[in-house]
Amino acid sequence: MTPWQIATAAVLALTVAFSMARSGRQTTAGPRWRRGLLLVLQPACALALYLLLYPPLQSPPGSTLVVLSADAPAVAANPGEEIVALPEAPARAGIPMVPDLASALRQRPATIGLRIVGEGLPARDRDAVGAHALAFGPAAVLPGVVGLATPASVAPGNTFAVQGRVAGLPGARVELLDPAGQRMDATTVDTDGRFSLAGQAGVAGDVLDTVRVLDAQGRERDRQPLPLHVARPAALKLWILAGAPQPEWKYLRRWAADAGLSLHTQIAVGEGLQLGDAPLPLDAATLDGFDLLWLDERALASLSRGQRQAIVDAARRGLGVLVRLGGPLDAGGRQALAQLGLPMRGGEGTAPLAWPVGQGDAAAAPNRRDFIPADASPVLASDAHATPYAWWRAIGQGRIGVTTLIDSYRLPLSGAAGAHARLWSAQLSQLARARRDDGGKLELPVLSWAGERTSLCGLDAGARVRDPAGHVHALQLDAATAPHACAGYWPSQAGWHVLLANGQSHTFHVRDPAKARAWYRQLSTEATAALVRPDGNASMATAPGQPGSRWPAWWAFIALFALTAWLERRRPPANVS
Repeated sequence: MTPWQIATAAVLALTVAFSMARSGRQTTAGPRWRRGLLLVLQPACALALYLLLYPPLQSPPGSTLVVLSADAPAVAANPGEEIVALPEAPARAGIPMVPDLASALRQRPATIGLRIVGEGLPARDRDAVGAHALAFGPAAVLPGVVGLATPASVAPGNTFAVQGRVAGLPGARVELLDPAGQRMDATTVDTDGRFSLAGQAGVAGDVLDTVRVLDAQGRERDRQPLPLHVARPAALKLWILAGAPQPEWKYLRRWAADAGLSLHTQIAVGEGLQLGDAPLPLDAATLDGFDLLWLDERALASLSRGQRQAIVDAARRGLGVLVRLGGPLDAGGRQALAQLGLPMRGGEGTAPLAWPVGQGDAAAAPNRRDFIPADASPVLASDAHATPYAWWRAIGQGRIGVTTLIDSYRLPLSGAAGAHARLWSAQLSQLARARRDDGGKLELPVLSWAGERTSLCGLDAGARVRDPAGHVHALQLDAATAPHACAGYWPSQAGWHVLLANGQSHTFHVRDPAKARAWYRQLSTEATAALVRPDGNASMATAPGQPGSRWPAWWAFIALFALTAWLERRRPPANVS
């Protein structure tokens, strides 16, 4: 009962009690049956009046609403069903169109169940399902890309991985193309349609690579843009200490310069002479100014015990250290490595590195020294046969690593400069000093679709979005998300959008559902199927109650009130003497 119903019932009960007490005190002459009938009619009138004001709820016969979504086939209504079509559904004669599911349910309060036909419910309609029992007949799967995952950001020159899935095309070939249309990688999907590709980022900026899908006959079946944010981070400061000049250092320095590293090089040539930059003192203040120290076995062996201890102490404070073992070690070199916490055995011979297929000329693959760690050190890098050639250990806030590659310069000489860059980037990126992410708490959407709401978090009060057409849209922060400072945004077109927040600009990409039909259908199908509950029929067995007719209570009240008034005013006949 509502508060108004309770108040009305209380007022009527008090009125009836007062009236019955008044009737009981009356001494008017008359038959006893008249007084007793008046006492019964008064609560009956009150009850009829209450039922007139608040008629009892009735449960009308429930019905099922058949909802046609995008690409829905023609269906016929079963007994007790009514068919409506969402705006995305194909128009059909005799089937009413509704703006959304919530409107359809408000117009049909007797609905107890839903049957969705076609692609599935779009994002705007999923919350409207509520507790209604739901049945779903999904449309056929479209062939093409149904999932794609890429890194949010990558540094220029670094490699990045792309994972995804293709549906309906067994044996399909997937290619990764750069913005110029040049192929960077290609692979064949597995039995589940999944694939993994790798590419290398170019210059800084927002670029659109492409994932292209070819069927078993080589015909293009799908093509999806791959948005990639290439951001140049603050340059890592790299200090190279070499005990002798050699070709390896030349190409490593060239790679470091191309990768945008801030490089300081000291290469000993004998008799106290050095090539490269001005010598720096190897002390705590100097080491704390670098992110990575890179030295070979000769430079390590030439350091004093105090200098090696300074390197260990700097590593505890976050410095990354990489020792490249390009030749055999004497007793002093092995003792120096042991002081760094990486004791090694072997190293008198060399072994070829197993090179991945498609990663350049296998004949130009580098070799490695056959060192192995004397303890169970974690592996830093392995070749294509899972044979380790680099190891590392954590020390305080930093990491110290050792690599056994000896002639990786053969890769750029054979035209595989990209493979050379990936080889060393993978090792150094795991050892360099960790840096704080200065992006704050800003959260950009991973996947956004034109015409659907997306959420942006970590915003300030003046956050805005500039769409591809140049129009600026102000964002209204949602008070319910105060700790995360989120706002909703409805992009109307696909492409790069710019978020202007916290005094900075950040880009995110919005996809066009019409150009990614297979992917968008898969997402809608999965989201709608997740709304189907095994206990859905039990949760809503009857339709919501509706007020019944007031006419029976009206006529009962009129009749009872008229009879009561007649009895109240009827006078007994006078005695005639």
